[in-house]
Amino acid sequence: MHGGRDRWSELLDADAAVPVAFPYFVTADVARAIDTPQRWLRLAAEDGLVVTIARGKHIAVPRHAAWGWLPDPVEAAWLAAAARFGRALPHVSALSAAYLHRVVPSLDGQVHVTVPSQTRDLAFPVLGATVRFHQRDPDECRRTVPWRFPFASEGGLGIDTIAGELCELRVTSPAQTVLDLLHSPTRAGDRGLALRAASRLVPGVDPRELRALAWRQRRLDAVERAGGFREPRRRP
Repeated sequence: MHGGRDRWSELLDADAAVPVAFPYFVTADVARAIDTPQRWLRLAAEDGLVVTIARGKHIAVPRHAAWGWLPDPVEAAWLAAAARFGRALPHVSALSAAYLHRVVPSLDGQVHVTVPSQTRDLAFPVLGATVRFHQRDPDECRRTVPWRFPFASEGGLGIDTIAGELCELRVTSPAQTVLDLLHSPTRAGDRGLALRAASRLVPGVDPRELRALAWRQRRLDAVERAGGFREPRRRP
């Protein structure tokens, strides 16, 4: 959603600092700008200007959206993470990344987002989804070295940016998604689906990119599995 400052000030009818993940915002953002946040939220919801997706968590409805509009659960999940950690670190991952790359048909009620510190799951009842947060080292999250420079630094992730209706969200690249799903398929929630998703992604991934990422992340065993696509050993 473009023009965040103008849109936020227009909604509030007041000049106020724009929430970092706008159009996602929390009740406290409203309370910092006006004296009657609960009344404002009630009236804004009645007018179709705001959707409350969880207690204290809201999304500003796009100007030209139809009545009854609801946000995409993946975008809402990423924006919730961006509100806490900023836009540079969180990224959609695991089976949710596979969904965005169109190799799994649905989200199955869960959205996977990787963040730099331990975070509790977050339910969005109105969207029929629960956000599963996965922790990854923040330094690794910050390094997104292009694959064509595989030995530029140790660590680093393959991250793409996808334009959504509400924002440009960060998501693991197809190659990074393959590595993540093969390295720890049970972490995605459904081991069988994770392995099938990886197998569907592999043909479209440049093997040089896959090896470059695996070398930086010390996940060469996952590359071996991708090559012959053998099922990973079950860990005790």
